[in-house]
This record gives sequence, structure tokens and C-alpha cells, in this order.
Amino acid sequence: MNPQKFLILFLIFLPWKSEAQLVSDFPVKQITSGAFHDANPVFSNDGQTILFDSDRNGKRQLFSIGITDSIPQLAISDTSELFMPAWHPNGETIFGVKKKSDVWLPYESKDSKSYKILAKRKVQMQNPDFNAAGNLLAFSGKNDNDKNWKLMTYDFRYDNMNEVVKASEDISYPRWSPKGLYISFHRQKDNPGQTGNIEIIHWNGSPYATISSDTLQLSQASWGSSTGKIACIGQNFKGYWLLIITTDGKNILPVAFSNHKISSPDWSSDGRYIVAALSEYSWKQTLFLIDLE
Repeated sequence: MNPQKFLILFLIFLPWKSEAQLVSDFPVKQITSGAFHDANPVFSNDGQTILFDSDRNGKRQLFSIGITDSIPQLAISDTSELFMPAWHPNGETIFGVKKKSDVWLPYESKDSKSYKILAKRKVQMQNPDFNAAGNLLAFSGKNDNDKNWKLMTYDFRYDNMNEVVKASEDISYPRWSPKGLYISFHRQKDNPGQTGNIEIIHWNGSPYATISSDTLQLSQASWGSSTGKIACIGQNFKGYWLLIITTDGKNILPVAFSNHKISSPDWSSDGRYIVAALSEYSWKQTLFLIDLE
């Protein structure tokens, strides 16, 4: 089904309600609730636990919830606000970003020696993501003299930091492919009418593919179990789609639609679930789990 037909069905069959809703042919479960802003969900390696940042304790910290649970648990607290968690492949170390006076700095739960070496680099960081081996970190980064966020990687093994993609627009949402061969990202667009693409590069920075749409601004790609497909967000003036697209751009599967903002999709490593955030107001955002089986 193409996105336009999906929108028509949404408008015909969905009863009008004031609260934000997802319409989908797949089973959908709301996993967080309340007047909180839950954001940036990521799956654990086994796909059974979701880590996210939230203001539900008054200050933004990191929380976790099992896919069969209904009550989030505080996972990590700090004196600084914490955002954008990333789970290390070892399943124990939690990485993230802490905000201090409008400066975005790396955070690690273990406070390891390799992390302390990275912290001395004094690079600002957003959207961190580990490769499958856990030795490489991809992130949106910038130094003191940079105007825009660029795509950077850091090798913990050799203390090596690289500027992979630098542009006149902010680079956002870098994500490793399952085997660490590719990195996807998008260039930040603030206007829904602008064309936006998902770009995929080889791990060394050379171009691999560009996924585009004539009708949607594409962003926020996430990989599941296959290097041949991504989940991403499609947006235009009609609303927001959660999509699965083949990396050659030839096949698009609409997974869900809402006239409220859908963001931050994460696809479990076994390919079964996608978790995403759905915004009702600027201060209220909840997480939904979609079962693709």
C-alpha cells in the first residue's frame, strides 16, 4: 500500500479524537503513558527491553521498560540532564548524552578508561550509536568552531576520531547497519515542504545509497535484522508515516500513520518490533511498540 492510499483509509475509518493516535495494519501497543515527554527509545540487543530518556522524574534522565511491562523503571540518574541513550553491544554499558549549559557532552554509565579518553576530546555529541562490535561510535558531533553538526565516528580501540561527513546543514540520526558495514543519516530539514533523503555511506565514508521520495521528507532511519531494509519517518503537510523501505528505494511499506508527530523509530535486531515516539503536545510524548509479526 502506498502512503497516499494509507492516508485515505485513515481519514475515512478513524473516529475523530483529540488525543494523538497511530493507525496501523499491525498490532500496536502503547507502552508509556502520563503527562510526560518520553523520547529517543532504543532496544536492548535481545529486543526485550527499551531504554529511553524522559522527564517523568522532574529532570530528564534515562529509563527502561520491558516490552511486556507497563511501568518504566529509572535506569540511570545523574546531576545533569541525560538524553539520547545508546546500549553498548555488551548489554551492560549504557552510553548517552548529558546537557550542561547548552553544551552536549558524552556520558557513560561505567565511567570506563576509554570513555574518559573520549571525554577529554571535548567534542559535543548527539545521537550516539555503536557498531555491532562495540569498538566504533557514530554520532552527530561538532567542535567549538563548528556551526553545524557533522557525522563523526570514534574508535575506542585506537583513540581515533574522524569527521566522516561535514555539510552546511546539520547531520542527524546516524545509525549503523546490523554488521557495521554502513551508516545511515539525514540532513536536518525544518520545513515539511523541503525534500529530505536518507543517505547511506560505507563505514569509511564513501557513498553507498540515497533513499528519496517525491512526496515525503524522509528522516530518522533505523536498521533491523537486514542490511536490505530500513525503518524511517516520512513527513509532509498531511502528517507522519512510519515506513519500511528497501535500501534501493524501490519498495515502501507503510507501517503506521498519524497526524501527530512520529519520531525516533528503533527497529529491534531480530526484526520483529519497531518502537517509536508519538507526540500529542510539545510537553507530552508517549512510546508505542509495533509488532511486525
